[in-house]
Amino acid sequence: MSVVTSGTQIKFARTGELSLQAIACTVLRSVGGQFFHIGPLDADWLAEIHAHLAANGITPQRFAPLVAVDSLYANKSLGWTTPAQLSGLLQGLAPAHAQLSQEARGFYNARFSRQELLRVLAQLCEA
Repeated sequence: MSVVTSGTQIKFARTGELSLQAIACTVLRSVGGQFFHIGPLDADWLAEIHAHLAANGITPQRFAPLVAVDSLYANKSLGWTTPAQLSGLLQGLAPAHAQLSQEARGFYNARFSRQELLRVLAQLCEA
C-alpha cells in the first residue's frame, strides 16, 4: 500500500512532530509502499526529507514528489492529528486496499485515460 499527500509546501510543517518528514517517516514505517507528495516542494526541503528518512533507516526514494493533479479524495477527511493516529488509520485501511485501488483506477480512467483525452481533444476541435 502506498500513501499520498497533496498541496503546496506551505500547507505542511517543516519541523516538529507533525512535519512532513516526520509524517512520511511514520507512514513509511507503517506501510510497505511509497509516500507520494503531489504538489510543489523545494529541492532543499526534499533533500531534508530524504536525509531524515535515511537517518531513520528508510530508503529515501520511497518518498516521491509529483506534480499536482485532481484529487480523488478531495472531499474525504481521514481525521488524524497525531502520528500514532495516522499509523493506526493506515493499518486499518489495509483490508480495504483492493476497493480503494479500484476507486483510484476508476477516478484516473474517468479523467486521464486515453479515451478521455481523445474525447476532450475532439470537443476542443469542434469549438
